[in-house]
Amino acid sequence: MKSITVSLSTALKLKAAGFGQDTLYQWNKPVTANREPHVSPTMYGVDPTYRMAAPTAQEIADRLPMELLTTMPNGAIRSSPLTLHRDPHGGAWAAYYPEITGTMRAGTMAEALALLGIELQIAAPWPHE
Repeated sequence: MKSITVSLSTALKLKAAGFGQDTLYQWNKPVTANREPHVSPTMYGVDPTYRMAAPTAQEIADRLPMELLTTMPNGAIRSSPLTLHRDPHGGAWAAYYPEITGTMRAGTMAEALALLGIELQIAAPWPHE
């Protein structure tokens, strides 16, 4: 399950950045001392203090703009599409908007997209669900 969702540390960053908590999967805080946090399908009605969104790559991509517009030094408007690919040299996923953002690299697609979304959050809030 962890390979299709973001890690717990990234989930915490997404929550702090305002990412919605209504996702297919959730990180669950253990209620007993012997258990570790774990991912499960979202169970509604559970106290939100015990759960946190664990979004999939698709859920993150759905909240990212398909393209960003930027003004070039000559005044022309340039469109930069959301770009996502697997790095052929290291096997990591790369997510970015060419010539606008840095390249976010991570071991999973969900992590790379989440890191990109967190970077963009500095400039504009996540869209409402």
